[in-house]
Amino acid sequence: MVGYNYRMTNLQAAIGVAQLERIDEILTNRKFYEEVYKRILKNNIEIQFQKNNLRNRKKITWLTSVLLSTSFNKDEYIDKLKKNGIDARPFFYPLSDMKIYEQYSKRPTPITHEISKKGFNLPTYENLKSIQDIKNILNKLI
Repeated sequence: MVGYNYRMTNLQAAIGVAQLERIDEILTNRKFYEEVYKRILKNNIEIQFQKNNLRNRKKITWLTSVLLSTSFNKDEYIDKLKKNGIDARPFFYPLSDMKIYEQYSKRPTPITHEISKKGFNLPTYENLKSIQDIKNILNKLI
């Protein structure tokens, strides 16, 4: 049975409060990481970054998400990144593929499957390796 549990543990709440105290710094760092990735990979036609079509709104970078062209195997690319010390993570797989949700998916979801097949997230976490290390590793892979 599908169910929801939105309760937060005390530990999660404490971490959340601590992060909120420095939210501006965290978001500034994540935006910077995304800009560095875009600069390094700007000439790589195999990688597409998430578009920012928002007008009169502030874009918040929580994850740096990219899509690989179909000429690349996403899992092999992620493995190469991990072997070089970059913890890239694949997109989630479609909910329509999960047995518990299949009754709610009455139609095929080809776009969701395509995005899931091609997408992954580059790291934007606080203890990220140095930007120069990441530049060096990404330049070896492109």
